[in-house]
Amino acid sequence: MAGIDKTYVTWEEYQEIVKFFTKKVFRKQKRDIGIKTYLYEWTKESFEEDKELPIWNTSSLEDIWLAQNCNIECIQRKLKRIYSEKWIGFIPNLDFKTKGFIFDIDDGKSLISPIKELKNKIKVYSKLLVYGTTFAHKMLYKAESIIRGEFYYNYYDKDFIEIRFILFGIDFKYVCDPVTKKESYTLTETGEEVDWGYFPRCWVGKDYFYKLFIKYEIKHSYRFSDYNKYDPEQIIMSHDEDCITVDMYENFDLNRMNRYISLLPDYIKIKY
Repeated sequence: MAGIDKTYVTWEEYQEIVKFFTKKVFRKQKRDIGIKTYLYEWTKESFEEDKELPIWNTSSLEDIWLAQNCNIECIQRKLKRIYSEKWIGFIPNLDFKTKGFIFDIDDGKSLISPIKELKNKIKVYSKLLVYGTTFAHKMLYKAESIIRGEFYYNYYDKDFIEIRFILFGIDFKYVCDPVTKKESYTLTETGEEVDWGYFPRCWVGKDYFYKLFIKYEIKHSYRFSDYNKYDPEQIIMSHDEDCITVDMYENFDLNRMNRYISLLPDYIKIKY
């Protein structure tokens, strides 16, 4: 869902909303999601002909922020009328300060997991090294598109895929069932299904999604020596139709990098 679209209010409601959006509140919204909601400007006379007028035209991201931060009755009522009880915006205490990231992407043949699980915390990698084909790029792009809620991206490709990721400080899982072709987003801890948001790409200007989520940088290499600059969790071996983070190999041993590279297709073997 792209957003609540235009919200119509009475003069009394308009005054209440304008009063709520102080400079301090606008600064908080900008810090949280990177943008400020634009309020249409009206006077009392504007409402003489029409009892209700639009106050804004919001995106899904703005709606999530409003659900979490704006307790004005008419706004909450509108959100509850448009979105279901399972909508992501109604999950209590979303964290806008911590960037989201991918735990892993699994399609049954491939497994990408750009994290290192330590004792009491997780080290998250945003820079990745890909040896071989660009199939890994496709997997990462698809995962990001799904996390953005771009359902159309997966419309013609309903094979199994499971993505575990963090967003707003919450652990989520996306699964596409290859039998039913059903897509679902759930809370990883409880398995409860969530109605997802929509965080579209911004092809011109700043992409506000990266205020919320790590922007992955991929170096596509054919130089064997490059692996020395990366941790194993950052290195992906990419074949024609599958890929794997190198530390996911059975009995992984960094001293066997020659062996792992030898598993790549002949036409993309790396010279070293």
